[in-house]
Amino acid sequence: MKLNIRDATYHYEFLRPFDQNKATLICLHGFTGTGATFHESLKQVTQYNVLVVDLLGHGQSTVVIEAFRYQMVELCQDLASLINFLVPGKKHLLGYSMGARVALALAIIYPELMDTLILESGSPGLAKPEERLLRRQSDEQLAIYIQSHPLTDFVDKWENIPLFASQKALTPDVQARLRAERLKQNKEGLAQSLKQMGTGSQPNYWQSLVEIRCPILYIAGELDSKFCAISNRMKASHPCLKQEVISNVGHCVHLEAPNKFREVIIKWLE
Repeated sequence: MKLNIRDATYHYEFLRPFDQNKATLICLHGFTGTGATFHESLKQVTQYNVLVVDLLGHGQSTVVIEAFRYQMVELCQDLASLINFLVPGKKHLLGYSMGARVALALAIIYPELMDTLILESGSPGLAKPEERLLRRQSDEQLAIYIQSHPLTDFVDKWENIPLFASQKALTPDVQARLRAERLKQNKEGLAQSLKQMGTGSQPNYWQSLVEIRCPILYIAGELDSKFCAISNRMKASHPCLKQEVISNVGHCVHLEAPNKFREVIIKWLE
């Protein structure tokens, strides 16, 4: 289904018919993904409505729009409107990687929007200006590569970065679905996402963690040392944050250990 917000069209899907008597788990995917990435891990959830959304420039959502609309604050304004329109009751917000950065920004900018926050392999950004500058330059270079090469070349490059090394252990079927999802993306949408709301372009939210009022669950894969360290650092800034490290998996826990991912979330929410 689709919803138009400020001249941008967002594709969304409830994994089961909406039940107004249940709370809703709202899911935001990562870079090069779509809402469909959560099907395997969350399609069996019956305790909650599960809403998945294609973020701007991804999947079936709008790609061609003014570049500034891809900025984090602008995207959060759109998503807050979408969530308030589609979800009248209790809201649990889940984000993976890029989607976790968006979810975290939503919790800071719109503190009344959600009742709980679940972050999978996400970051509040980069604290030092020089780090942000280097990352912006890196993201800009990758965006130019995407725009100037066949999408297949980029996907070949992207799926072989060290962050995704553990995904080589996924079954051939899951790897094929993941690759197909990436190959269906639009190059301009990916490039603008990197330029406008990449880790180097987004605000630094480390100092704002203390402002988050709702309970937070952080899920990381044991093999993803970078985001395990980020989780530990966030815990020091927000003592009420609950950490879950999933054994023998890497960055994309919901694909690498879908049953454990679901189990951890349901247990924490209950």
